[in-house]
Amino acid sequence: MQIHCLDPEGINEYEKLANDVLSNSLPTTWKAYSALELYGRKEQSAEFDLIIITADRVIVVEIKEWNGELFSKKGKWVVQFDNYQIERSNGLKQANRASKILSSFIQKKLRTKIFFPYVEYCVVLAGGATPENLPEDE
Repeated sequence: MQIHCLDPEGINEYEKLANDVLSNSLPTTWKAYSALELYGRKEQSAEFDLIIITADRVIVVEIKEWNGELFSKKGKWVVQFDNYQIERSNGLKQANRASKILSSFIQKKLRTKIFFPYVEYCVVLAGGATPENLPEDE
């Protein structure tokens, strides 16, 4: 899969590494764009780590580079290493929000067209944290 980085200054090293792994792992017929920002009214603005375009859908990917045990607490994601915990934003909620904003943007731009691509979302954990301690719906 070929990934076009739209803002080389706006991409972290771990995102570059994740992009390389995804680029070499996903079908060559897919295309992707990284480091994209979409501006609108405050509630309609979003940053996208990666947007993947397939034959039948668009996938919004949120990349998180966290190390330690990952679990959910009161709607936030928490990373714990040793006896230290740090609250993080819920990556799945971030990706879901971004996918809704992108879907709305696409529908507005293609309002006269018959086909609107389905927009999915996911989180890629690029560090040592794994999702096994998250609830199934997260």
